[in-house]
Amino acid sequence: MVEDALSPVIDEPNTASLARKVRLRDGGCCANCKRKLGLQAHHIRFRSKGGRTVLANECCVCVACHSLIHQGLLKVTGNPIDGITFHTKAGELTEEFTRELQEEISAVPVLIISPPKDDDPGPSGPPEPTGSPELEAAPEQGHQEAPAEDQEAGRPAKDRDSGRPVEGARRPAEEHEAVKMTEGALRTLGFPPREARERAQRARESLLKGGRSSLAVADCSDLLREAFRSRQAPRPDGRT
Repeated sequence: MVEDALSPVIDEPNTASLARKVRLRDGGCCANCKRKLGLQAHHIRFRSKGGRTVLANECCVCVACHSLIHQGLLKVTGNPIDGITFHTKAGELTEEFTRELQEEISAVPVLIISPPKDDDPGPSGPPEPTGSPELEAAPEQGHQEAPAEDQEAGRPAKDRDSGRPVEGARRPAEEHEAVKMTEGALRTLGFPPREARERAQRARESLLKGGRSSLAVADCSDLLREAFRSRQAPRPDGRT
């Protein structure tokens, strides 16, 4: 008695007259694939789940699509008034895999290596004047300019007197290190070396175009997220 009270009331199956009305309303073709042969009237909400045998709960589908619906490989949502949408099982699996991949990416630890700091505090105050103003201006100019041989060799520019790296020269080195760390993380996750390098470079360009003036090692997390958003560039033979 209790099971009979809780089970939905199953309505009558489609009549020939109702099926003909559904075909005429939907333009004489399948609502999904637009075929015009083998058309049938389908309950959007199944009769076994309480769906009514009325025109508002029907849509016109072909035999193939009707079979996919009842096998669970194709789902129908909506109604004939607001619109009917078909969802494939493969599309739902792709969205599920994408969510799982994003969760795995978020759980990947990012190693951030800070550059070594100079322990030398330097002189406590400005140097005392020992000569003419012209002679004192020359060392100050030397503090701002980096040796030409360091710039040509690609090494970080250093102060001529103290030997400390110039602050502006650290930025390209840190940016290069951040890109290399991102490339290494992508290769650890299974990307081929070439694709990992291309994704890391595109992530760097994307962040710089987005308003970043420069990148540091602390931006590895943003570089890694941007690398996963970027698509692989097409190969010369046309394949991706």
